[in-house]
Amino acid sequence: MLVMNNKPENIQKESIIEYGLMSIEILKFSLNETENVDISIDKIGFELNLSGDFDETSSHIEVITDINIFKEKDKGRKRVAELKTKFVFFIKGADSLKEDGNETYLPKKLIDSFNLISVSTTRGILFTKFQGTKIQNIILPLISPKDLSLDLKINSKIIKKKKKA
Repeated sequence: MLVMNNKPENIQKESIIEYGLMSIEILKFSLNETENVDISIDKIGFELNLSGDFDETSSHIEVITDINIFKEKDKGRKRVAELKTKFVFFIKGADSLKEDGNETYLPKKLIDSFNLISVSTTRGILFTKFQGTKIQNIILPLISPKDLSLDLKINSKIIKKKKKA
């Protein structure tokens, strides 16, 4: 069983957790350029969703980023681009994160690192994909890890990272 942020911070043990990035995959990319439409940065919006899967047996964490970029219009919005990526991380010595027999505690800083790496790398992929297009100057804004929420799926259950009030 995986538990995230359910332990009070004052009793979470400090430890060095080694992890690494195993793979990156582009799951989906689409670009909808319109010849006669002015796409300016002030009329562009971004939607970012993160989801994940933790395999306790292999100690692998999969993070999926799904970014939709849209142009604000008078009658709603029009999707300009979409990118969905998958990142697979490994945690070395994940057994050291187990407590109380079978609960694995993933520290908030670790989840924030996975989020930050995944979103930052996806920003670079978008930048590369947009080169030579009308939207080549559109860059995904910087996002603080504390503003990201990663849902991890464990044994067919969704465990949401809780934000501090």
